[in-house]
Amino acid sequence: MSTRKKQALILVIALAAVWIGVSVIAGQEDSDYCGSCHSMLPYHESWSQSNHASVECSECHIEPGISGWIKARLDLNRMKKAEASGVTAQPDIEVGDDFCLKCHGKAANITDTEAMTIPHFLHGEVGLDCASCHGGEIHGKHGTTPTGMTHATCIECHEEIITDLETCTKCHKTDSIIETDVMRIPHLLHGDMGLSCANCHVVPAEFDEDVVMEQVGHDSCMPCHEDAIEDNDMCTMCHKW
Repeated sequence: MSTRKKQALILVIALAAVWIGVSVIAGQEDSDYCGSCHSMLPYHESWSQSNHASVECSECHIEPGISGWIKARLDLNRMKKAEASGVTAQPDIEVGDDFCLKCHGKAANITDTEAMTIPHFLHGEVGLDCASCHGGEIHGKHGTTPTGMTHATCIECHEEIITDLETCTKCHKTDSIIETDVMRIPHLLHGDMGLSCANCHVVPAEFDEDVVMEQVGHDSCMPCHEDAIEDNDMCTMCHKW
């Protein structure tokens, strides 16, 4: 074989090796590859149920630049070794605000939603990051089913608010609430009748020593609307069936 042919063969083999290496590395950044790891399976299943299921794991868990790429490779090798020895391995990459702001760049400017007053910049000024409130929306806790923000999320920091029911409207824009996805609940009308947040949203003191917020259920409405269940035609006054 001539020298030129040998050089051409070596070049082809080298290019093939590079192509295979790049393909393997690219495959390791695929979300399904992450789910193939026993330790990551609960997180993968949780992510697949979330509203971020169209976002690849690498978009949030690999830091930008060559240093982030190298760190991800080292972290992956560490996890693979741990898995091989039967030890549950966790990724060593924090999902900081920079990852979130790539898509949610306007989040820091949010002060209101349709139903709530939530000044995001104030939360940032006291040292909270996105995950402090929204961390459960993708993986839940420890890979459990994703959970959006609830009242309990806020009460972790604002528990003093529910001891003073007059402060509810600091966050809740109650007067603007007329209906939900399934119910017609004109809050302004209830307020005009002299009802406060506590009448519907708080466990009565005789049942609980502490003031505890609760999800409004049928039993919350019946003390005032017990006549409604006597006439089935009246159900649709509140229920959007």
